[in-house]
Amino acid sequence: MKGLLTSGMALRRLLRLAVIAGFFWVLGTTGALAQQASGKQEAQSPKEPKPKFVRLVRNEQGTPLALQTALVHYEKRDERGQVVRVDLIGAIHIADKKYYQQLNQLFDRYEVLLYELVASKGARPRRGQAGLYSPIARFLGLADQIREIDYEKPHFVHADMSPEEFAASMRRKQESFMKMFFKILGASLAQQAQAEVDDVDVLVALLSGDKKRLRRVLAIQMAQSQSVLRVLEGDQGSTLIAERNKVALKVMQEQIQKGKRYLGIFYGAGHLEDLDRRLRQQGFRRTGIQWLTAWDLK
Repeated sequence: MKGLLTSGMALRRLLRLAVIAGFFWVLGTTGALAQQASGKQEAQSPKEPKPKFVRLVRNEQGTPLALQTALVHYEKRDERGQVVRVDLIGAIHIADKKYYQQLNQLFDRYEVLLYELVASKGARPRRGQAGLYSPIARFLGLADQIREIDYEKPHFVHADMSPEEFAASMRRKQESFMKMFFKILGASLAQQAQAEVDDVDVLVALLSGDKKRLRRVLAIQMAQSQSVLRVLEGDQGSTLIAERNKVALKVMQEQIQKGKRYLGIFYGAGHLEDLDRRLRQQGFRRTGIQWLTAWDLK
């Protein structure tokens, strides 16, 4: 009997972890799917409605090789004719340590790097401290963004809501985390009929103890989940995505007014579809896209 109880408790813990992991990938990394890589940099056609922000790279047999995030380049001329360049850098909150090392080097190229964090104005995470996703990162054999990214660089600028602003926005929009959860759950269930993998595949991968297999299953789900955030956003936009993006672009404009001409915006990849639309509405045009490998699945 004791063995049965212990096994039952372990299974419940695994199921809870699966739910947390699923919530993480839907909110943090939703993007569009691209089946094959085609080089480090790709020019954007002016007729293309939107770039992809997360993609799954496969080999000829269809086996996932890498989960990649987009670095999208934009530019426009200001009222004085000077070129302003902005890069959207899509983040996945748990990833290979090498991915975050590459980002730390990349960030040094910008005059200013705007970052997301629902926290008091100007808050800077200390490098090495555990983040929200640290337990999931350890379980999957990956690294945690908060632990690995150096937010203490002098050109980093906080560009997100405070907890008070976030809560006030949710009240105005009559939102709640429970409502968001059920919207996500409903959208996830609706897309499972066409999905390559489903919750059963996740559970089987969890129970197998094979971390590489589990990462591949989760990576496939991330790449397939682009419709879920659109359901969450609705017609009016959510606090979680649209309202926080407005704050980020307001800070961007403040930095441009201060004379900055090369800016990076480092936000969760799930934010980039809305940020892309808003930048283009402000007159920015896409000039290219690069891909960074977040999860090496080989």
